[in-house]
Amino acid sequence: TQSATNDWYNTMSPAFRYNIQSQIVGDSLFISGQVIRFRPINATDLRLHTVLAEHPVNYENPPGSNGERDFPMVVRKMFPNATGLAIGNGSVATPLSYAYYLPALLRRDRLQLVLFVQSAGAKTAYK
Repeated sequence: TQSATNDWYNTMSPAFRYNIQSQIVGDSLFISGQVIRFRPINATDLRLHTVLAEHPVNYENPPGSNGERDFPMVVRKMFPNATGLAIGNGSVATPLSYAYYLPALLRRDRLQLVLFVQSAGAKTAYK
């Protein structure tokens, strides 16, 4: 529930520092930066997930058979892939650098990057 999510958010203090830059040049998106843990965490299977989302995506005619035309936060690409980037326990700064050709169907003014660190085994996501 939203209440449980809010409680979890308020009790878990931030654990990672994200220093990320992104830029669209021509028809490509460039992402660079680094992430580092700044408080102890008892996990050694951490993965950094970098998600390119488009919000919102609206269609004049429903693309499927259920009649829906409006879609919030549509994931368009995950970097480097759906399993993310292994960062061990996160205590050492992990650099990242991605370049991605942006297909013409994406609305550049609606693109957002979402980054988070998650334990691969426990599936705990850290702020």
